[in-house]
Amino acid sequence: MNSTNVEKSFNRLIATHLSSLGFKYSKDSEVFARNNDDRADSFSLIFVDHASALKVSMCMAVSYCRFAELLSHANKLPIHYYKYSSTVMSSITADDADSELVLHLVRESDLEEKVALALTAFHDQALDYYSKFSSLEAVDKAVNKDPSAPCREMPNFERRAMVGAIVACLLGRSDSREIIGEHREMLLTYLSGIHVRTFDRLIEILDPETGRFDLRTQME
Repeated sequence: MNSTNVEKSFNRLIATHLSSLGFKYSKDSEVFARNNDDRADSFSLIFVDHASALKVSMCMAVSYCRFAELLSHANKLPIHYYKYSSTVMSSITADDADSELVLHLVRESDLEEKVALALTAFHDQALDYYSKFSSLEAVDKAVNKDPSAPCREMPNFERRAMVGAIVACLLGRSDSREIIGEHREMLLTYLSGIHVRTFDRLIEILDPETGRFDLRTQME
């Protein structure tokens, strides 16, 4: 089986279907994306070529424009590097919802069946996911309800702290400083100092009182 050709065919068949829902493939970011006024919904395919089979897993994400803008300024890189940087992201899971769904293509004749399974998973999980996180308030509820408790939508402590702090400030929450402090405490508890310093550098360009970015530090 020519894995490269199968991968291209898989992408092409997915693209044909998703285009009817407003998704276009971005070669630079390697995602299928649908742009909205303030955010982009994206769907990505991850191909891993093993000796026995071509394995395909899938991710769904929602990326908010102002989130990408802040990351661009914080890291002093052009905005296109963060165009589809996910605000929230999750893997497509198997039926038991406890493990990632991985499709195995052993031969080229498996293509249509596996593409059909991928599209079924997209309709069953991704569309609901995009709807669930179609507002910053929904993201805030998921990551900031209790910063000290596990977060199924974002189990990575560093990522959650960053997203939680940015979203709280964007929404102008009156308790933004407290939320930022709770996330920072979690980083100190579970991760090394370098992660805390990275988080602190990001916080320096946030203005928790207004929910706006303080870009003056980037212009001096």
